[in-house]
Amino acid sequence: MDTCWKCEKQLKVVKGKPYHYTESGLKNIILHGINQYECAACGEKAAEIPRVEDLHFVISKILVCKKTRLSGCEIRFLRKEMGLKSNVLAKILSVDPATLSRWENSKRPVDESSDKLLRVIYMCWASEQRNEVLFKNLLKLEPMIHHGQPSRSIPKPAKIELAAADWTVPTHGPAFIPANC
Repeated sequence: MDTCWKCEKQLKVVKGKPYHYTESGLKNIILHGINQYECAACGEKAAEIPRVEDLHFVISKILVCKKTRLSGCEIRFLRKEMGLKSNVLAKILSVDPATLSRWENSKRPVDESSDKLLRVIYMCWASEQRNEVLFKNLLKLEPMIHHGQPSRSIPKPAKIELAAADWTVPTHGPAFIPANC
């Protein structure tokens, strides 16, 4: 990427600056170690994100392994990663489409059983997509996700910071191991 796609002037490469990856649909993802580009003439900015599918898999793994309930934007992210329409996911989770919409729009927190089921569905889907076993000791998943008392509050996503090596370096073996989550 040498010239601006908007004004065709020379682009400046910016290295070492954290990148706020809002294109994922999540507001809490910060990427490190990627090239960014800025046009001095028109002010356009862009980032070069290698292996986006692998990046999204790493983000999904972090979400599936987190110890608190999924937030609305996290539910939407996992649903979109699986390529499911909201009415299809609602049917799989045995909830009304309006309920799923309220979860995704952070109008209402997801219930504990649907939260856990969505995580397991994602793990199974990811295993099929990658054609390998990605989870081990699945029965140990339940105590890992500690929800405590039912909550009426909407969870706020924690900041997730990733270095390029977190998704560009190949890994081997199960990705979802409760002890590692």
